[in-house]
Amino acid sequence: MSQIFLLVQTELPFILIITMKYILEIYSLIHDDGNYIHQTISICDYSTIFTTNDYSDFIKGVYDDKSDAYNWESVDITNYYYHVFCAYYDHSLWIKDNFNYVYKYINKNRHTPLTEIPFKHIKVLSEDYAIGIDYNSKLWKYIDGTWIWIRNNVKCATVNYNGELFFLDHNINNFIYKIKTKPL
Repeated sequence: MSQIFLLVQTELPFILIITMKYILEIYSLIHDDGNYIHQTISICDYSTIFTTNDYSDFIKGVYDDKSDAYNWESVDITNYYYHVFCAYYDHSLWIKDNFNYVYKYINKNRHTPLTEIPFKHIKVLSEDYAIGIDYNSKLWKYIDGTWIWIRNNVKCATVNYNGELFFLDHNINNFIYKIKTKPL
């Protein structure tokens, strides 16, 4: 954040000092040589990006310091991937297919199913911890291989890096609720 100070001379016997604050945003275009039309994105760490393209392929971009560019590769083009999620803590990869079922990506086109129902939203912290909202607006928490129902009537939800859940329910007031849980 930068500040600009303007001195304004007036006919009054004092000087008016005006402070204007502005935020300078710098955008960097990440080139992929035009090979992909990216639809979704998940940042795994400083140097790794996962995306899906317009054909629902699973794409990986790895930053190369020497060339100051990302090297892109197709990870899996045999299945349909709607979204890829990289877990914050352990960089495990979770995916949603075109029917919105959730899987853990293993390697070389192999993945393990994690849900028996489709999810409209998920947020992943680790291989063993995630939250999700199904199409019946039920909030679920995934812990150590088991989905646990939390509550009904949830509009949207998120979880911070301490494992605390925040959600909005479908009632009129749109209040934000917090569920305190034990740390991860």
